[in-house]
Amino acid sequence: MTQYQTISGKLEDFVTPNTTVSELKSEIIKVGMETLNSHQKITLATFAGKFVSKYGNYEDALGVLGTVLSSNLQPFSDQMSEMWLKYEAEGKTKERIFQRGYKMADFFVTKKRVGTIYCRLKIAFNNYNATVWPYLKQNMNNIILFNVLDGLGTSCAN
Repeated sequence: MTQYQTISGKLEDFVTPNTTVSELKSEIIKVGMETLNSHQKITLATFAGKFVSKYGNYEDALGVLGTVLSSNLQPFSDQMSEMWLKYEAEGKTKERIFQRGYKMADFFVTKKRVGTIYCRLKIAFNNYNATVWPYLKQNMNNIILFNVLDGLGTSCAN
């Protein structure tokens, strides 16, 4: 089982149609940290320490990340909630609801859409502080596959 599958499975037990973005964000962080192996935790802690030393805090950068992800994922989240409530009203099981949800996610998460969100992240970070994006790419390239994301064929304006 991959780490993504582990995280998804744990989040299935937590998520309801009334789960707020703030609650979900906290749970994703908690489950993510529980799922990381020791090497990944050390890498993340080292990066966080270096980032804070260079930029003073990480909350502002996380705010940029959160804003971009929220604005790009909220419409899909709304569609998922609508589907959930509809299926629940029709008496469908939670298993069936999640089957449909994963199918919807499969249609949503296309190369083009991932590339678009990636470009929006890059532009937002560059607008926030032009040194952050190169720093992220240099120091997180063993966790985030920037080479894959850069190769999606999406041309970023910034």
